[in-house]
Amino acid sequence: LLTHKNICSNFLSLKELNLCLSSDNVLSLLPLYHTYAFMVTLMLPLLLGAEITYALNFKPADLTSIIKEARVSFLVGVPQLFLLVHKAISDQMKKVPLFLRILLQSVINLRLRQRFGKNLRFLVSGGARLEPKIARDLARWLKVGLIEGYGLTETSPVVTLNPPRKIKFGSVGKPIPEVEIKILNPDKSGIGEVLIKGPNVMPGYFKREDLTAQVIKDGWFYSGDLGYLDKEGYLYLVGRQKEVIVLSSGKNIYPEELEEYYSQCPYIKEICIVSRKEERFGRPIESLSAVIVPNLEYFRQRNESDIRGKLRWELENLSRNLPSYKHIMGFTVIKEELPRTALKKIKRYQVRQQYLQEEAPQPEPKTQELKPEDLGTLNKELAEKVMYYLFRELKKPVSLDSHLEIDLGVDSLTRVQLGLGLEALLNLKIPDEALFSISTVREVITKLQDLTIATPSLKEAKGEQKTWAQILKEPPPEAIVKRIKLRPSLLEILFVAIFKSAILFMFRIFWRLSIKGKESLPQDGPYIICPNHASYLDGLFVSSSLPLKIALKTFFIGYSEIFESPAVSWAIKIARLIPIDANVHLTETMQAISFVLKQHRIVCFFPEGRRSIDENLGEFKKGAGILIKELEIPVVPVYIKGSHYSWPRGVRTPRLYPIKVIFGRPVSLKELLREGKDAESADDYEAIAKGLRKEVLKLAC
Repeated sequence: LLTHKNICSNFLSLKELNLCLSSDNVLSLLPLYHTYAFMVTLMLPLLLGAEITYALNFKPADLTSIIKEARVSFLVGVPQLFLLVHKAISDQMKKVPLFLRILLQSVINLRLRQRFGKNLRFLVSGGARLEPKIARDLARWLKVGLIEGYGLTETSPVVTLNPPRKIKFGSVGKPIPEVEIKILNPDKSGIGEVLIKGPNVMPGYFKREDLTAQVIKDGWFYSGDLGYLDKEGYLYLVGRQKEVIVLSSGKNIYPEELEEYYSQCPYIKEICIVSRKEERFGRPIESLSAVIVPNLEYFRQRNESDIRGKLRWELENLSRNLPSYKHIMGFTVIKEELPRTALKKIKRYQVRQQYLQEEAPQPEPKTQELKPEDLGTLNKELAEKVMYYLFRELKKPVSLDSHLEIDLGVDSLTRVQLGLGLEALLNLKIPDEALFSISTVREVITKLQDLTIATPSLKEAKGEQKTWAQILKEPPPEAIVKRIKLRPSLLEILFVAIFKSAILFMFRIFWRLSIKGKESLPQDGPYIICPNHASYLDGLFVSSSLPLKIALKTFFIGYSEIFESPAVSWAIKIARLIPIDANVHLTETMQAISFVLKQHRIVCFFPEGRRSIDENLGEFKKGAGILIKELEIPVVPVYIKGSHYSWPRGVRTPRLYPIKVIFGRPVSLKELLREGKDAESADDYEAIAKGLRKEVLKLAC
């Protein structure tokens, strides 16, 4: 219940601050049935005699033209609006080279200011927490004051505002005139529940005396928000009391604070952090879980298809700077936006109910019934063939807008199998990159449609899906073969010997490198060397530890983005590097490895696929299992002790730390199958990868 006195008292307090003037023009974008918009974009300008501009059918893209055309001086919004403005500006800035951006920053700021019009004085944010970086950047770029405040419906609503002449980004400011706040039972960090007193506080809830008695005691309103006051009386909020996650360890987690931290990752569009209960060793444990909306456009720009893998990598990197109890232990990826209130606050209960139910009912697998309006320009016959094939192979509901990874669980290896199956279905050659650059079933059909223009009839298409054995028998593309030098010249051998000796000397002196088990290495190939991977230096650790005769026969698979740069491209052949982007060209990568091994050479590659976050081994990918089984070759497991500490993820320069390279004995296909086979193994490839991981773990012990 809000009385006229409540509303008037809040207006008089805001008027006393002299922020909004009768000469101002306030842009009204937010729904007026919320007290925040009602007070700041209606009552305040109305009672001051200021002007109000209403933007009908508002679209964010039109914001600058509306502000400029209407000569708006006050823009009132929620953090989500300012996040969109910040993103639009920063995306434009990124198009300018960094050195030019630094040199011309004042000119860029002036142009931005002109786009928003000379009348704009203040940006006002409320309704939820605004990330300090967003506030700081916008204030600097647009040369305006960005005022963040705090309030609740029960307080009519404004409680605090940042003073325009002394704004503290990250704080919601000081209490407005006639309003008092205090922190109830602050902990060691000064954090406690925010209590509010003043003429703006409601008399109570309508016909709910019981609830009123719970929140209003001795004239103080118990807000349910947690925060602390600094020495100058500025209020900092950390979250809602009812949303605080109390872990089984007794640690308190403020989800909004963590969400803001993890949101700095450009691959994450939205994130909601909640707690999840699970049982470990017979004890109930509460850990942090996240529901993530990935930034699919950014994934597309970066040519990344492994969404879950990349998100896990980024979360692990960010977690390094946090205490262990703040680490996200699991996450769910969704396509749709998170459910939010009209003021863009996340509806956490709905998120938990919708995405994290332990036994959520699974929809019955089916394909979408295709209608002319759904198809658009798609070929109906082709669409039905592709969708039924996906439904049959993946046993999941399939629609035109199903995302290959998020909805259907198609990872990099499965994409290869998908391409092979569609080749057989349509009797059509499909390049690797065709399926690695697309995300949805609709895009798959569109791409296939482009490729089948020259195909007379899909009905006549007949073919058999290729197996990995058949793929590995085929030679890699000529462009890759040309990069592989099987027989080095005498001069190159001399260069390698000198370079290898120098690197080995450096590692022995500064990293105290010790080598064990190299006498068990076969002198000739074919075999593969599979080490753990936790450092940028791992390839050099292994290469320098090999005897020269074996080193000259050993090839390394390298990420093309790194090894094709001008700085190192000259050394590719001499150092026996095969630079391929396995994320996009997985088939070609496997064929290149097979080609080298068939020449009785040796290949070293890392079965984890990417560097692990700590000294613990990550999951071994099935790629190693495919090569070992189909080529029937032995494998030498290797453990690099201290690798993680020599150059951990998230650190820009290497560190001096004792390293030990341990070579195991060659292990056969039969041994790996026997060791890795279990009920959870999907196939022999996975069993072999598990067996190989166990062999590396033995060396670690």
